[in-house]
Amino acid sequence: MRTLPIPLLLIFAPCAALAQSDQDWKLCNSEDADAAIPACTRLIETEKLEPKDRVLAYDNRGVAYWRKGDYDHAVADYDQAIGVDPKYARAWMRRGAAYANKGDYDRAIADSSKAIEIDPINFKAYYNRGLAFTRKGEHGRALADVTKAIKIADATIKNDPKFAGAYDIRGAAYARSGDYDHATADWTKAIQINPKFAGPYVSRANMYLRQQDFDRAIADATKAIEIDSNNAGAYDNRGYAHWRKREDDLAIADATNALEINSKLVNVYEYRAAAYQRKGDYALALADYDKLIENDPNNPRYAGKAGLLHFVVGDFKAASVELLHALELRTDVYGILFRYLARARAGESADAELADNARRIGLSLRVWPYAFIELYLGKRSPDEMLKAASKTTDRCLAYFYIGEWHILRNELAEAAANLNGAAELCSRDGIEYRAAVAELARQKR
Repeated sequence: MRTLPIPLLLIFAPCAALAQSDQDWKLCNSEDADAAIPACTRLIETEKLEPKDRVLAYDNRGVAYWRKGDYDHAVADYDQAIGVDPKYARAWMRRGAAYANKGDYDRAIADSSKAIEIDPINFKAYYNRGLAFTRKGEHGRALADVTKAIKIADATIKNDPKFAGAYDIRGAAYARSGDYDHATADWTKAIQINPKFAGPYVSRANMYLRQQDFDRAIADATKAIEIDSNNAGAYDNRGYAHWRKREDDLAIADATNALEINSKLVNVYEYRAAAYQRKGDYALALADYDKLIENDPNNPRYAGKAGLLHFVVGDFKAASVELLHALELRTDVYGILFRYLARARAGESADAELADNARRIGLSLRVWPYAFIELYLGKRSPDEMLKAASKTTDRCLAYFYIGEWHILRNELAEAAANLNGAAELCSRDGIEYRAAVAELARQKR
């Protein structure tokens, strides 16, 4: 009787192994990447695995790595699959997608092309190649490929939610080629196919921003956020739309969310800084300009805006430094004027530099507001400036720069009268208005 377990074990062991194999194949084919990777690995390490099954195991493990964002291991597994069967189109297609996610668009295009050569109706390969062309800026080729992908898919998996991305990509290609009507139509189609896909809502919101339809942009961005609360682009779009509508608190909240998700969205710092400025939160605005300059030190606009705002808050030394940096990058009459005022207010001798900058500008720019340079150099009088200012915008500038002229001479009553004129006439978003109000406040201290 004691000999019975031996043959039973011999009978049941292969069955157990088969059961484990079946379980591994089930897990290897699953969407659970953490379960799929070890299961596929066990199958791959089975020496007696048929070539077609080995290809499938490598392919599935590559997909699992891809889902985890581990594109290097994904590429390595697709290499193995292609090594076993060079005619396996899906491995070429998927390796192309992995290369695209690694930013290697030329290899992505080459692999997608090989997949298409092997399988001319592989619509995912056309889609992937179109996406790579889009990211390379080759929008005509992207448009052709994604249109082909859509044509094939419509004949096989019409309105499959997984393929809404093709319309999203084609919409982007249309937009970049200037065909905004077709772009909007494709994004709308993508939304119809898959209403839970955030991408086309973000893309369409961008288009509405371009058309200055801020309410519709906000609606689309809000929908994208409902679907994907971690979508930095959606917060960016909505924040910018709120800023354009002068809803600064909402703009700041959305911009802050966007930057918490993706701190590299440099444009967000710019409109958030502008929103802070409009609210009078100058310290926070300056912090955002510091970030902008840190990210793009050779952008004269950022240095110029930071310099002007430093002037508003009365930090004339810092204003002088930033405005010099801006002028080194781009000649600007207003930058020259404020650089002079900042240096003079900081107690520096600035007349020689102003005269040199005036010569550097050349005769072509000797128009309004160039005349204020001549005011500061003693070549024109305040009365001449006011007489020459016929339009409201010109009188705004005249009052401000004449007010500053009086401050430099310590003629505070005359300065206040002119700065009050600037505060009444200048646009509330203009630097002259903000500087005039700040100067008047400093005089009252």
